[in-house]
Amino acid sequence: MSFKARFGKISREVRVKGNRIMSSAKKHSKEVIPSGLDDKTHAELRLIFEDSTRTILFAKGMQWKTVGATLAIFAGVIAVFFTIVSQAKFISSNSEFVNGLGLITYLTATAAVLILVIFQVWQHTEANKINELETYFSSTFIEIRNRKSDLAADISRYVLLLFMIGIIVICAVLTDVSLSKLTARYI
Repeated sequence: MSFKARFGKISREVRVKGNRIMSSAKKHSKEVIPSGLDDKTHAELRLIFEDSTRTILFAKGMQWKTVGATLAIFAGVIAVFFTIVSQAKFISSNSEFVNGLGLITYLTATAAVLILVIFQVWQHTEANKINELETYFSSTFIEIRNRKSDLAADISRYVLLLFMIGIIVICAVLTDVSLSKLTARYI
């Protein structure tokens, strides 16, 4: 195929795609208002936007890792109990050892819940930065970002936080109850 034939084909495809763009643009009655920022400022704001987005994802990941690590500590508490009990039969049911394991369980749960809340506040701060940055971008960007419901996002965010806290509290109580029942059974 010659260059002219290829070029003609490309330009027809562009026109077709251009018409599709034009027809979809006609659906939106709003005028597109550009951001009005110079290129350097726009680039800086994009960097802050991307950094805040990464920070939110990092904090979310750390929340789930905190939950996982806390549950692993609870499993470790039970494993330590079995290891010590199987090696030393002289531990009484009122021993400081068993009470200490229960204390470790509840202190770990409390620390984990506080960490989850700190990460949640951090995410909220970063989301506020993103919302502020949004006002400096084009009207199209703002329109697309505003299609999500802030209320729905907040509800899902806090339901997940409550779910994570619930998992930790329930597993802490189960660990403590398990220690009590295992103490009654093996000591």
